[in-house]
Amino acid sequence: MQYYQRLTMAFDLSSPSTLFSQHALTTGAQVSDLGHSEIHPEGLYHLLRQTSCYGKPIYITENGVADAQDQCRPMFLVNHLRQVWKAIRDGVPVKGYYHWPLTDNFEWAEGWNLRFGLI
Repeated sequence: MQYYQRLTMAFDLSSPSTLFSQHALTTGAQVSDLGHSEIHPEGLYHLLRQTSCYGKPIYITENGVADAQDQCRPMFLVNHLRQVWKAIRDGVPVKGYYHWPLTDNFEWAEGWNLRFGLI
């Protein structure tokens, strides 16, 4: 499983050219340097619970945030790991968690401008 942030979408049959359009951000929501989606740790918990119905071990292979100034990354990690712990406590078979990435990386659309890594 890979989980980063919440992105809400709307579906409108009356507007075929924009069948899926992004909803506005929740007032006061924290956003990453990407600025288009909300940091929402509770979403990870809900996704873990929904996925547990398959009865398979769950590995979170990517979870991280773009944060050049490291202003939200520490709490991002704490809050997301808290949700993983909550899911485990509720019986979800989470077997592994990997923060993504360890070091910064090149993004095709952004080059080296975004800072993702722990290092």
